[in-house]
Amino acid sequence: PQLGLHPTQLRPRLDEGLGIILRLLNGEEVTHESPGWFTLKNASCQLQPYHEEGIPVFVTATSSPGSARVAGKHGVGILSGGSFRPLGPGLKSIWETALDAAAEHGHTLDRRDYRVMTRIYVAESREQACRDISVGLHEFDFEYFSGTLGRPAPSYDGPPEGYADWCVDNGGALFGTPEEVTAGLKQLWEASGEGFGGILLMGNEFAPPERMRNHYELLARYVMPHFNGAYERPSRSHARAVNERVANNQGEAEAIAEAIRAAGGQVPDVILGAPIKK
Repeated sequence: PQLGLHPTQLRPRLDEGLGIILRLLNGEEVTHESPGWFTLKNASCQLQPYHEEGIPVFVTATSSPGSARVAGKHGVGILSGGSFRPLGPGLKSIWETALDAAAEHGHTLDRRDYRVMTRIYVAESREQACRDISVGLHEFDFEYFSGTLGRPAPSYDGPPEGYADWCVDNGGALFGTPEEVTAGLKQLWEASGEGFGGILLMGNEFAPPERMRNHYELLARYVMPHFNGAYERPSRSHARAVNERVANNQGEAEAIAEAIRAAGGQVPDVILGAPIKK
């Protein structure tokens, strides 16, 4: 068994241990006995969290509702690792489970504390993205995840070179251009119900280092600004400039024409694409 414990013991101990840790982080002096596990007598943390709101605490959750209930019970955040399966099958239900548990124990959860882990790889085209990572991704899922860990293998039965493309088609990953990845993240947002507070990328480096650097640069320059507000003001200014360009150009053209007349020059029929009245 993992950690020397039977799997059925893990979640109850997570629940019990998390409750004790949160009390210690909140500055309490704790006396607690857990038979067969640990005993605390007047235990306390010497140092308090630096931030006044405390240390952010998250519980990971995938397909089982158990972890979501633990997170809700203790009023902490959730990191969902199930979104790279067909687009967000449990994202909404995981959050709803946590909300129910939080309400039972007098806590309120904030969507900003809902984080989602997914597979993302950005390249100049979807074809390039899949070409970069398909073989490594196939090896990870079939030789490690299934072969080593014994987890169920994906239903894909084609060559390794086509696996990444299959994952995209089946909603299990976001591989492609910045525009395609942005659209996929918006779908993920909608699948979660009312959104989430952050995305955690799976850190598998299936492509060569230079291609991974290119991926992160494209992600930072062309995808992230759509979600952190960086595009909002420039986009608004651009739309306003487009809507008002005819009037603005006409006004500027007439000002130029007036200056030409004042200098005794010949005013052309068109300035800056705008017709000039004689």
